[in-house]
Amino acid sequence: MWKASFNSRIFQHKMKTAKVRSLFKQGIDKMLKITDQYPFYCFFSKTLKKLLYQRLISFVNKHNILSEAQNGFRKMKTTETANQTFIQSIQDSMDQCLHVTGILLDLTKAYDILNYNTLFDNLNSYGIRANMNLWFKSYLSNSSEFIEITQMQGRNFTQYRHTSARKIVHGVPQG
Repeated sequence: MWKASFNSRIFQHKMKTAKVRSLFKQGIDKMLKITDQYPFYCFFSKTLKKLLYQRLISFVNKHNILSEAQNGFRKMKTTETANQTFIQSIQDSMDQCLHVTGILLDLTKAYDILNYNTLFDNLNSYGIRANMNLWFKSYLSNSSEFIEITQMQGRNFTQYRHTSARKIVHGVPQG
């Protein structure tokens, strides 16, 4: 099934619908204040994305596409290693009596506003062309999501209702 998806350059439509629901980060007493929205995809969709990730990261590593400064989506590199590198460069500059200026950007929602054409152009420029690029186009086109609304009864959550599915027109599906 997964090999057929890659070979045909088609990500099956049935696997492109996400159920979005709130996950509570703290106890029930604070649930109205602190929630995050997370989409949930079917098992086959998640497995296929993992296989694609392995193929893609193998290609990227083989062709040495990412800079050593790149921390996201890399083994042995995290936001912590990015912070350590940043702090070290500030300390080094200060040791040399240089002025240090920083501009900090919050990119937590960057994937929500990603323009597809820009993504496809960048993939092409990195050598991800033909079948793989077409597969990404299939994956991102005609995706949809619906929201699951839950109702709390005592300390238990009971499924309440679903919204109708809506097409996702920009951003990269998460989850």
